[in-house]
Amino acid sequence: METTDDRVKLMYHRLVARQIRRDPELIERARKIVEELSAGPNQRSYVSEWKALLSQPSEKVRHFIVSRNEDATRLRITSPFPMLPELSVQDEQTRRRMWRKARKHGRSTTLIAPSAL
Repeated sequence: METTDDRVKLMYHRLVARQIRRDPELIERARKIVEELSAGPNQRSYVSEWKALLSQPSEKVRHFIVSRNEDATRLRITSPFPMLPELSVQDEQTRRRMWRKARKHGRSTTLIAPSAL
């Protein structure tokens, strides 16, 4: 079941995918962040997954980060992209708008879904 948090992360990564289309170098900068994380003593399994993903062509990265499959949803939780200053959502209004939209979408799908069965 998709949560509001998952929807916000998906919305954010859709924005990231558009930015990557304009500037594929963002992937290299995200890769450097993942490399720094891999040097730490508490490396998690997601680090190697991000390493593998970010070694793919930009089109594959863009497609994956906006997909709704379980692996993409899980990896978006640990995304390196928000750590890039140029991709950080600093504007409080923008963050609130994203959360409102995600909550609204969640309520509308909850209301529609039972009748669709």
